[in-house]
Amino acid sequence: MFAAELLQVALDNHSQDSGAFYGSAEKLAAGVGLIYENFTYASFNPQVSMFEARQGPILMLTHECDIDQSNVRHYNGNFVFAPILTLVDFGSYFEDIGKKDTARSLITEIAKNNVSRLFFLPPTTSFLKVPVLAFGAVVYWNTIGNGHVQQLAQSEVKKTCALSEYGLRIVDTRIQESLLRPKTEILPKTR
Repeated sequence: MFAAELLQVALDNHSQDSGAFYGSAEKLAAGVGLIYENFTYASFNPQVSMFEARQGPILMLTHECDIDQSNVRHYNGNFVFAPILTLVDFGSYFEDIGKKDTARSLITEIAKNNVSRLFFLPPTTSFLKVPVLAFGAVVYWNTIGNGHVQQLAQSEVKKTCALSEYGLRIVDTRIQESLLRPKTEILPKTR
């Protein structure tokens, strides 16, 4: 399986402690750092120039207090998430287009944190088995989307695990490095 090969390449090139990256989400309220499976979201398909519905794993990015339904306040129903591309799907895509060498090269650079828009999520361990993350995954920050808390109650959506404090600290840093970088071009001065 090509995903197993890509996983080994990624593990050989990343410096995160995979065993300390995740924990149980069982008693945690919906919020930042939780990973859900089978979540339906909109994804733009450039081949047909339209959005289409996709279903897959996501990483919740909105803090739990901002979507807590027991807090009676306006605008607390929507949340922000990052879709997760499993390494199995990542590998299949490059295998299907005949570019396995490109996949190896790219996952190497992603695992080394040299591609700011992409982040390697390590696999879960034998202590916390999450099949969707068995080979690890890639988060593409430029595909961040939004959903509604009612979607989390759908029968097919499953809360699978959570990032640990360690994992969340690394993810927070990677988001900042990707989305909050200084602009390359000089902006107009207003004063």
